[in-house]
Amino acid sequence: MDNDLLFLENLSNLLEQGYGIEETLLICKDINNHPSIDTILQKIYGGEDLTDALLDPHLPKLFIEFFTFFSMRSTISDAIKNSLKIYNEIISIRKKLTAQMTYPLILIVFLLFFSLFATFILFPKVTSLFSSFGMNPSLSFSILFFIIRLIPILIIGIL
Repeated sequence: MDNDLLFLENLSNLLEQGYGIEETLLICKDINNHPSIDTILQKIYGGEDLTDALLDPHLPKLFIEFFTFFSMRSTISDAIKNSLKIYNEIISIRKKLTAQMTYPLILIVFLLFFSLFATFILFPKVTSLFSSFGMNPSLSFSILFFIIRLIPILIIGIL
């Protein structure tokens, strides 16, 4: 992923500075030997323009979609820069979302395992303890047992 971004940033910067297409790709190959450079060079030698040649399967699909859109309205270097900007934002948002969702998911998994432990191990022993003393559990205690028994069913149902 970082290899793709480095290649695309170098390509955009060199094109923006006025280097030729072939020269830019050869410089990029010296800096970072990306697998799509050879394919793009072959396509250019075959007569395709750079916009079509950049639609290489080695590059991220999401970047290619944005590049296709931006290449219709601006120069290639600007299209690459704008596509990279949006692509980096999406990657950043995905990382933040993953980081923010990790803690709640761990808590839900812990709650599920605790409720399964309580339902199948702890509550039968507490119930047998009550019956060995000849006591009936109170209404509030029975309601609490019922709610804790419902938690795993609700979590599994939601998942």
